[in-house]
Amino acid sequence: ILRELSALLGIFMKPAKKQGGDQSKLVDGLMQLLLQIRAESRKTKNFATADMIRNGLTAMKISIQDLKDGSTWELQE
Repeated sequence: ILRELSALLGIFMKPAKKQGGDQSKLVDGLMQLLLQIRAESRKTKNFATADMIRNGLTAMKISIQDLKDGSTWELQE
């Protein structure tokens, strides 16, 4: 329960593991694309799509942090 509650603050999160070569670039590129789609959805007030992206990534143990300069992501364990 403590881990779930503290996930809101990012206390037990670890940075995403970087894999070598093309696979890492592919994953980073896909994540940036998803974050851009989500940002555009939020901008146009299409919150259903933005929430669907966040919920889908959360189900895959990927957390999104929304910052004033954009969003970042981390893989949770």
